[in-house]
Amino acid sequence: MAGQVTQEEQARCPCIVSRCNTAQYIREMKTITQRELAARSKAVLDDVEAGEVYHITRNGTVIAEVRPLSGRRRFVPVEELQRRWRDAPAFDPAALRAEAEELFGDDAVEDDNPWDRG
Repeated sequence: MAGQVTQEEQARCPCIVSRCNTAQYIREMKTITQRELAARSKAVLDDVEAGEVYHITRNGTVIAEVRPLSGRRRFVPVEELQRRWRDAPAFDPAALRAEAEELFGDDAVEDDNPWDRG
């Protein structure tokens, strides 16, 4: 049941408030108080490392969300960018256009000036 938490689930983990159902996954949304976070920070962070998402409340209001970091790097060294650019396949605009015309048909505009299209 979407959004419904069973009594068994509530007994196992009292911080579960609802279940989020989507076509791709089923995930339990966990909400804990600021005090619980302070008391159980190691267990909470272990859960977050395992993929759980927690909402932290203060005086009954959600003030934060603790979630795992994405695995993507934000900084890429210049040397790596240069290597990727050097190793990238050559770009041939004529071949790209021919492939697009083959894929989309001959409906292409003869002139490349978008202002003349009508």
